[in-house]
Amino acid sequence: MKRLKKTILSYFMTLVLALGCAAGINIPAAAAPAPTINISSQATDRYGYQTFTVSASGAETFYYVATANGSQIGAGSFGSGTHTIEFYSPDSILLQVTADYDSNDDGIAESTQVAIGYSAQAYYVTVTCQGTDGQFLQSEQVFLDALNYPSVTYTAPASFDLGGTVYTISNNSYLLQYGTDNVTLQYSPSTKEARSFNVYYVDESDAVIYSDTVTLNYGEGYTLTAPATYEANGETYQLESRNTSYDITYDNAASEYVFEYARVIDAPAAPYEITINFVDADNDNAVLYSISQTVDVDALVHIDLPSTYEANFKQYQLAEGVENYIEREFSSTRSTVYNIPYVVADESVPYDVTINFVDYDNPETILSARTMTVTPDGEPMTYDINSTPTLEINGVVYQVLSGQGNGNGQIVHTYGTSARTYNVYYAAQEVNDPQPYTVTMRYISVEDNSVLDTQEVEVAYGESVEFEAAPENITVGDTNYILLNGQDDPIVHEYNDSQSSYAVYYRDASVETEVEVEPEVITQVVTQYVTEEDGTVVVYEDGTVAPPVAVPVTTVTDGEGNTTNYNEDGQQVDITDGNITVLEDEETPLAQEPDAAETDPADDASQDDSADTASEEEQPESTTTLEDETTPLAQLPADADSSNGSSMNMPLIIGGIAAAAVIIIAGAAFIIVRKKGGAK
Repeated sequence: MKRLKKTILSYFMTLVLALGCAAGINIPAAAAPAPTINISSQATDRYGYQTFTVSASGAETFYYVATANGSQIGAGSFGSGTHTIEFYSPDSILLQVTADYDSNDDGIAESTQVAIGYSAQAYYVTVTCQGTDGQFLQSEQVFLDALNYPSVTYTAPASFDLGGTVYTISNNSYLLQYGTDNVTLQYSPSTKEARSFNVYYVDESDAVIYSDTVTLNYGEGYTLTAPATYEANGETYQLESRNTSYDITYDNAASEYVFEYARVIDAPAAPYEITINFVDADNDNAVLYSISQTVDVDALVHIDLPSTYEANFKQYQLAEGVENYIEREFSSTRSTVYNIPYVVADESVPYDVTINFVDYDNPETILSARTMTVTPDGEPMTYDINSTPTLEINGVVYQVLSGQGNGNGQIVHTYGTSARTYNVYYAAQEVNDPQPYTVTMRYISVEDNSVLDTQEVEVAYGESVEFEAAPENITVGDTNYILLNGQDDPIVHEYNDSQSSYAVYYRDASVETEVEVEPEVITQVVTQYVTEEDGTVVVYEDGTVAPPVAVPVTTVTDGEGNTTNYNEDGQQVDITDGNITVLEDEETPLAQEPDAAETDPADDASQDDSADTASEEEQPESTTTLEDETTPLAQLPADADSSNGSSMNMPLIIGGIAAAAVIIIAGAAFIIVRKKGGAK
């Protein structure tokens, strides 16, 4: 029993000791948070004025001081919240904001929070565009920054269109530099002048049968309508244009409006011909190509027009808005002439040049051929004749003849040269050297296809001959003949040229043309395939197809626009599907509809306006936020202050926990001792 009492007493003393130790412990309180200060600088709308935005919280009063170049320019105080403070100074401004606070929550403010910010030195210049008559035109703000954008080139609109008055400025570029105040640009006003446009009615030959000029003042409108028929020069014309009326305003008026009319003819009673001209719309409607078509009684003729056409080393395409076909009813009383406008799509197009390897003993026999493409922007085509010294055809070996080509043994073709075919002669190895042959020049009358004069010149192997330019006039008997246009150049013939006959065409000077158009001669090259009598293409024993032959054809257009084709011997010919047929003297050829072999249209044609626009360099609105100088939280004191209420709470809590622990231990010990006593 005594032992038990001692044990309880020891536990009680331990509890008292624990409580006493606990009462002597002093734990410091947590520090109060520092105030929050954020400073940002804003761009202003005038030079020299600099604005700060300050967001502050955590203190009752905040104090600020602003300095520039070390001199104070402003000071004051404010409470919690967001505040805007503005100062005037051309120099950079330093803003310092402070706040005192109680860092350890003892009721005494002994700490200071400090934040510093610098001005952005940025502002907006207002640029105003104004007429000299005081009319406001436009106002715009331009951003300037002393550090990043100290100068900006501002480009104002060159003009302002305000109804009937246009305001213009001689120099719309203005240099804005940091420190510039608001700017006003002066524009000069002027009244819009009246605008005029021309109206034309033209016939199928593009001759003007009516014209007028219409003038519009600013703001006016005009409805232009062409009549369905029009009487002029004792003839009746019917309107052919698809667009028959236009609503025209001052702003959308074109420089001219053209309506196409066709002369009305008597109702037909027998088959007749129509003429279709492909004309160059960019060159006074010069005729590029013509075809004729017979319209039978009660028939309907449909003619498809090629979308593209090549002539004179150019590629043309059908003018915009023109139908790609022509349909003609027999009963139509429209003029029989159709002018189809084409426009230039490509000023220069590639073409093929053919080199024929010809059997010298049989000049009509082409042993082989080679085709080379010549481009307008490429190097001239050059073929070395000796690059193929021999050919073996059907077991026969042919040797190229020496002395062909230029001095270097070459054929050189420059883009734009009229020739499309060159012959290189080969002979069986036992054949003797080639002999001279005769080249013929004929002067021919287009009225009756009679030969007025003939010149014959012999050309030796490896040489060339030249026919001087034909005389402008020739007199035969009592008749004077005039040289047709397009034949002014001399003609040079090389020995290996495939053409051996030439013709120059004249007309009877006493025959008057119905229209003031001088007859003209155009030389073209028609590619003709070598065919059997039944019309099939010739195929050699080795399976190769006989290459096409380029045949020169001369087209003579008389003063009425009628065309006649002649071969190199001056014979009238008909061109159909790439084949050339010699006509009887009394037969008048009917030109056929163009096909791929004649027109060789390209698959497609392609066809930039741009205007330079000066634009202002856009600068984003900038806000500079400067980080605060952070004031660290005060540390806990080394020695506790007994007067601090927060410091007294902790020892009591610890003491209570210790007392509870001692009581639990003592109870456990008492139970154990009692059990042991009972056991005894």
